[in-house]
Amino acid sequence: MQATARMASVVSSTLPARRRLIRDVRRIIPLDDTHAITDASPMQTVTATTARSMIYKLLDDASDSHEPIQITGKRSSAVLVAEDDWRAIQESLYLVSIPGMRESIRAGLATRVSACAKKLDW
Repeated sequence: MQATARMASVVSSTLPARRRLIRDVRRIIPLDDTHAITDASPMQTVTATTARSMIYKLLDDASDSHEPIQITGKRSSAVLVAEDDWRAIQESLYLVSIPGMRESIRAGLATRVSACAKKLDW
C-alpha cells in the first residue's frame, strides 16, 4: 500500500496544468516497495465535460484498449479503467499483501518446468 501512495504522489507531481483536453502522462509501474519503472505510453486525458458527452465511447475505449483514461475536473480528477483491468489490479494488490507471496511467485518463475513434479500430490 505504501508503494501505491508513493506512486500516486509521483504521478500527481508530474501532471501538467489541467487546461488541455488531451495530454500525455507517463505511467509509473511499481516493481516492489523500492523500485518502479516509467511506461512511456501516454494516458488519454479528457475533461469532465467532454467525458459526460462521450461516456459510452470512453467506456468502450477503456475496455477494448485496456488503457486507463484520466478524467479531469475543476475540483478533482479520476481515472477510468475497464472492469477486467480493475479486478486484475485488485487481485495483484491482494496477492502482494500476503506475507511471502511475492517471493514465492518469484521463486516459482525462476524454477524450470523440468524441475517441477510430474504428478501432483492432491
